[in-house]
Amino acid sequence: MQSAPLSFGQLVRTLRTTSFNVVETRHPIGMVIEPHEHEHACLNLVLQGHYHEAYAHAGGEFPPLSACFKPAGESHSNCFERASARCLLIEIRDEGLVAPGVDLHRRVWTRDPYAASLGLRIWRELADPDGVSSLSIDEWVLELFTSLLGEGSARLSGSARLHSAVEALHDAPRQPWTLSRLALQVGLHPSHLARAFRTRHGCTIGEYQRRLRLNEAARRLALGDEPLSSLSMDLGFADQSHCTRAFRRQFGTTPAKYRRVFRG
Repeated sequence: MQSAPLSFGQLVRTLRTTSFNVVETRHPIGMVIEPHEHEHACLNLVLQGHYHEAYAHAGGEFPPLSACFKPAGESHSNCFERASARCLLIEIRDEGLVAPGVDLHRRVWTRDPYAASLGLRIWRELADPDGVSSLSIDEWVLELFTSLLGEGSARLSGSARLHSAVEALHDAPRQPWTLSRLALQVGLHPSHLARAFRTRHGCTIGEYQRRLRLNEAARRLALGDEPLSSLSMDLGFADQSHCTRAFRRQFGTTPAKYRRVFRG
């Protein structure tokens, strides 16, 4: 099987740093990409829409803000049968820059909001590059790969009940969760759930949910025309000012500037 280009979709933006290729692509509904493999390891973050990927007698759906890392040479196919998609693709050209202990030989799929927020930061640099964007992208990409593939990430699989708690947060990020309610839903004692969650994800449940909401805010700001005031209320923030402060802390810019960057 021959190696494929980094992307078969429509190129929107592309930037080549010293160690990585970073590309934003669009894939129309109905597009089918036959089995292929990439010469270099790469990561894909779904910005909008979703698609199905098949690999090694398995497969799965990729919803918005999910990310998948694929080792070099892994055969896979993609199908955009039910929806179009917009993606951020990152290819490793220089593996020597990646930290020791980062395993580039295993496939990883995640909906972790920290990984998504790093991907969105990279996307912002790609959309509005300046003299230090290449340096910034290299740093964010290395942090992203370390968080997904570094030593210990494979060991911290967590229990099935902890996984159920994470899925509940992803399925209903706007829900006004309480620790007691979430613990009751997944069948764990609240204190055990809180400790296990911090150990696994490096943050509290509340911080995790805030990241989910802010990642969704960033995605909708870049791709839609919804007023920030209504978006803030819809995502569970007290008001627009609260959303703006939280957004600046996570992404280093205001929602208004973030939207302007992606609207050109």
